[in-house]
Amino acid sequence: PTVNISSPSSTFPNGSPVTYNITYFGAITINLTPGDVVLNTTGSANGNVSVANGTTPTPTVTISGISGVGTIGISITPGTSSNASGNTDLGAGTSQVFSTNSSPYFSAIQDQIMNEDDTLKISIDALDDDGDGLIYAFLSSNSLSNSYFVENVLSVVPDTNWSGSSIVFIYVSDPYQTASWTFSVDVLPVNDVPQVSFQLSPITFNEDGEITFSLGELYPFIEDAESADSSLTITLESKSENITITEINDSTVLIGAEEDWYGFDSVTVNVFDGLLTTSASFGVNVLPVNDIPVFVNLPDKLTIEHQEGITIEVFDFVEDIETADTSLTMKIFAENDSLHYTYKKEMGELKLFAENGYKGETEINIIAIDEEGDSTEVFVLVEVSPQITGIEDLTGIPNEYEVSQNYPNPFNPSTKIRYGLPNESKVYLVIYNILGQEVVVLKNTTQGAGYHEVEWDASSLSSGVYIYRLTAESANGDKQEFVKIKKMILLK
Repeated sequence: PTVNISSPSSTFPNGSPVTYNITYFGAITINLTPGDVVLNTTGSANGNVSVANGTTPTPTVTISGISGVGTIGISITPGTSSNASGNTDLGAGTSQVFSTNSSPYFSAIQDQIMNEDDTLKISIDALDDDGDGLIYAFLSSNSLSNSYFVENVLSVVPDTNWSGSSIVFIYVSDPYQTASWTFSVDVLPVNDVPQVSFQLSPITFNEDGEITFSLGELYPFIEDAESADSSLTITLESKSENITITEINDSTVLIGAEEDWYGFDSVTVNVFDGLLTTSASFGVNVLPVNDIPVFVNLPDKLTIEHQEGITIEVFDFVEDIETADTSLTMKIFAENDSLHYTYKKEMGELKLFAENGYKGETEINIIAIDEEGDSTEVFVLVEVSPQITGIEDLTGIPNEYEVSQNYPNPFNPSTKIRYGLPNESKVYLVIYNILGQEVVVLKNTTQGAGYHEVEWDASSLSSGVYIYRLTAESANGDKQEFVKIKKMILLK
């Protein structure tokens, strides 16, 4: 008889049955020699299977319960059928190598807790007694699709801004078997800081100007995964002294700049979601605008009481933040031809004097022009008084209290103050600066009726407007009191 033995793969899991297909004619006996393998064979406890004589060429023998690693020797001897006679060892020496497999296994994995937008790393401690190479894989129920394995370490990566619970399935496989484990991952919500990404062009306005800015213009550049735009608190802040911010209402502010400042600066935007604050900035461009000259503290009235006239240092009374005094052009016009003047440009010195015999009031017009051609002007009243020439002017007794304008005025460094008393009086004459602070007491005494004159030397003081105040109280018991205040100008 002819016997062929065929088998499936030579490697089988522990305990799995192996089926051999045998093609034969005639009665045969299959002899299985275990070697290192433990065998249980169908039909015989001792490992030999007798196959009856027959004509069907497809009987099978099944070997079950294989464990360990080794070889099985297979030999076939002929049966007693006539067509098998004389074939004493039809399959002697035929053998098949069997290798059994151990399934992978690993330690239990506990349920996990992590924060939103974090990454959690889990080391999978898997073993295989056969030393087979292992392959790691996972599946999740939702929102962990970005997770990945590197060797035996699983990095759990939730979807951006996602929080909730997910089931994770871990699979560890060798070439023949797979082990699995299931655990849960709870992703806790975490507040996200607002994100600000400005693409605003710098806002622009003119020097000494301002611009109304709506906070709603910032919404397209702000993102917050958990908060609606309307629930965010947006504030603007200037980090320098150059830019000013004034709140008009909850949604509108006024952006300006310090007086006379121009240039480039920035404004900081703070966005608060109730827990966290983020900041960004955008530019502010303030364009220069020419400032016109300004007259300051120039008296409304000047008095000429002597032949030499009066001198005014114009530079002391005009200001231009962008133009030097000597670069200003001054134009002076006198209303009356009897009032004359000279002007020294390099010093800013204006001298006024009147023709002999002229007295009365007139005006002068002073115009200051800067390098840009912008100008400002002022009108000043000029009083030309009769000249006081000697002691004869101080004779006599006035009918009432009187105080004359000091002369000269303006003065440098000294001037005289003349006053008249109708009767004996207690006199108190005091000088004050423009802030109302007392500078000096010139008189604090009782004087008789008549005209009196006091000279004041202001050499130690700076240029400016000063005030003198005369208080006189009658000494004859009628309680009559007189108070008079006048201004004077010290020009150095």
